[in-house]
Amino acid sequence: MSASATGFGRFHGQSVNADACLGVCVLSALVAIPIIGTLAALAFLAAALSLIALRPLAAASDLMSFKALLILPAFCVASTLWSDVPAASLRFGLQLGVTVVVAVIAARRLPAQVYLVALMIALLGSVGASILFGSYRSDTGALTGLYASKNAIGLAAAFLALIAIGTIDVRSWRKPLTLLAGLGAAVGLSGVYLSQSVSAVLAFLVGVLSLAAIGLFRQSSLIKCSVVGLFVGLLIALGGLLVLTNFEALSDTVLRATGKDVTLTGRTELWVIALDLIEERPILGAGYQAFWVPQNALAQSIWYRFGIESQSGFSFHNTYLSNAVEIGLLGVAIQIALIAAALGLSLRAAIIGRDRASAILAALVIMIVSLSGIDTHVFFQLSLPSVIMISSIIYGRPRRRAQTD
Repeated sequence: MSASATGFGRFHGQSVNADACLGVCVLSALVAIPIIGTLAALAFLAAALSLIALRPLAAASDLMSFKALLILPAFCVASTLWSDVPAASLRFGLQLGVTVVVAVIAARRLPAQVYLVALMIALLGSVGASILFGSYRSDTGALTGLYASKNAIGLAAAFLALIAIGTIDVRSWRKPLTLLAGLGAAVGLSGVYLSQSVSAVLAFLVGVLSLAAIGLFRQSSLIKCSVVGLFVGLLIALGGLLVLTNFEALSDTVLRATGKDVTLTGRTELWVIALDLIEERPILGAGYQAFWVPQNALAQSIWYRFGIESQSGFSFHNTYLSNAVEIGLLGVAIQIALIAAALGLSLRAAIIGRDRASAILAALVIMIVSLSGIDTHVFFQLSLPSVIMISSIIYGRPRRRAQTD
């Protein structure tokens, strides 16, 4: 089908590769949404519609090949039937559906390497502009940039740094792409540092270690990999035992070092509230994105408790608890299946494929999953982490099954 596009500058007759250009526009607009807002969202939708209109039959074929990915947005739209705020569930459920559709088609039109280079350039622009022209908190000096929070800019910078580091090729350091990747790594690492976001630092470290581990497994035999895996497993078990036996002392040390309070800046309080809400409506939840709305008195009280004057951009800071409140255990089960598919397929492609792009995608997925216990990044409409997770499934599927030219 349409996965034949091989780059930005390929010409077919007198016309430029429209698939690649529109796909890059989609990704660039997606990265800009947290900064520009509605205008970037409209640009995202316009580029997406153009991408579909360019080859509608190919787009339909792509969606049929990956129709299982539409189960989640369909369930979210269906939650309108039992939602506390039906209008919100319908609106955001449809937007999630559009996001998934666009993620599928963009990944099918763009080669993985072009996809990642486009993301790197877009993130380089947004993070670089945030550092140069963005805001810094008056109390801590943490960078919030052009984003809504230090965690948001921190995660964007971590994505940029990981993609750039994975793209750098020391054997051809004079090539423009490697030089650009070097700049991206410098800007991304600066953004992570300046944001003072603990979650961004941890996510970046997890991503880089994952990238290194994938490289190690690629270069080692099965026996060596098994020995290393066993050794690492023993180290993790020993580390876990040491943590359990010295938990109080270690937790005090970590909290002092990061400036967090004993509740992880209120996260444990939020988790207790979430568990109570899940117990009330365990199977279907309150409706997709029907909790954090001004009409909800409990949400209002939580916003007041944590000083969220904007009454938006908040969650229970745990992917599974937060989403279970809204779409129940049934909806979370669908999400876990998608996360498992993204993790499994991306790792398989990274180890077997032996190319840089697949390794970077797998590391990005691991990074996002590593944050799922302390933050909520998937699955949401017009969300870069959500698009990355969906795209990793597309790129991770075996080529003989995924392509239907």
